[in-house]
Amino acid sequence: MKIPLVLFLLIAFATGPAYGQTLINPGDSVQVQCSICPACPVCPPERLPEIKIVDPLGSGDYTTIRQATDASQPGWMILVKNGTYNTNLSISTSGTPVQPITLMPYPGHNPVIDFSTNAGSTARIKLEAEWWIIEGFEITGSKGSNGIDIRKGNNTIRNNYIHDNAYSGIEVQSVSGATTADIVNTVIENNVIEHNGIGTGKCLYNSVESPKMCHGVYFSTHKFCTHGINNGSVKNNEIRNHGGAGIQLNGNSCGTTGKIQSLVLEGNRIEGNAWGIAFWHNAESNTVKDNTFRIHSWPVETDNDKFYMVRVNNSPSNAFTGNVFYSRNPNVWPLKTDTVGDNSNAFNNNLWKVTTNIWYWQDVQRSDWMNYKSVTGWGPNSDICITCN
Repeated sequence: MKIPLVLFLLIAFATGPAYGQTLINPGDSVQVQCSICPACPVCPPERLPEIKIVDPLGSGDYTTIRQATDASQPGWMILVKNGTYNTNLSISTSGTPVQPITLMPYPGHNPVIDFSTNAGSTARIKLEAEWWIIEGFEITGSKGSNGIDIRKGNNTIRNNYIHDNAYSGIEVQSVSGATTADIVNTVIENNVIEHNGIGTGKCLYNSVESPKMCHGVYFSTHKFCTHGINNGSVKNNEIRNHGGAGIQLNGNSCGTTGKIQSLVLEGNRIEGNAWGIAFWHNAESNTVKDNTFRIHSWPVETDNDKFYMVRVNNSPSNAFTGNVFYSRNPNVWPLKTDTVGDNSNAFNNNLWKVTTNIWYWQDVQRSDWMNYKSVTGWGPNSDICITCN
């Protein structure tokens, strides 16, 4: 049956999960703007998604999200009604460029994915598939892992509230046996990501709690260097209150392989994390622009003993522009670089508002932050304020 009022869901450019109260029944078709052809007014009929409804009360096609994702096929739009869902989600069926698979709330509903009551030792959303869109959920309480693990490319995570998970909020990770090519075109946008990896039994490193090892958004190839991560974006998110970094890119031990490159990190508000942003080996040719970093305090549980706005280690040719770096805390150092190769990064048109002169250049501590531009050759148009409030 066709719905009486056409529901336009802008799959490529939606700004929020609220789409009105139009009645949608199992098997209905809806029109969408084509993500592969933004100029097209509507998709051709053969590209219309097939609606599947999840309702724990039994009025839909499935009663759990896991049942729907296990059965999913390219072109499905899985709409989830109110409820708290705790089943581990391990997703392996891929969509296609013209028929992505979408998981989102039923219009007007606010379902919660809360793994804290799951009886297993590992519970989270694991994407070992491509061409998925996950949108509009509260995602919390993961066990033994991150809130969302992404292990293949061409996936979109947007408009979610991701908090209080066992490890990082979102991790994009190259993993042996799951990642069979570079992870490309990951889109992370308009999410609130906070307070992950903090709490009893969380963020374990060598069986010891270590909140500094968990981050808001984490890109990692260091465990499986065969494939890299590239051409993705992290835009317009709020990322706050982590014992590690707001955003970290880690290609440690990967040599010339496993590079993390050509990512655009833009328009995010990153605050209250122990580190603002860290490029930790093999992060190259990425763009960091128009973000706001604020570190006045951080979670007391963190085992970090140094606090940085920006940490760059063995990661050349990145561009930082139009960012605001702001701290009232004298224990927050604006910048640390570790190697001569880090000199090829470019910082320009950033505003630094810090209260310390201490920083590191090529792994040497200095106390002349006011001379940052002449020492580095960076930031000809950057402002530096040493004693701002």
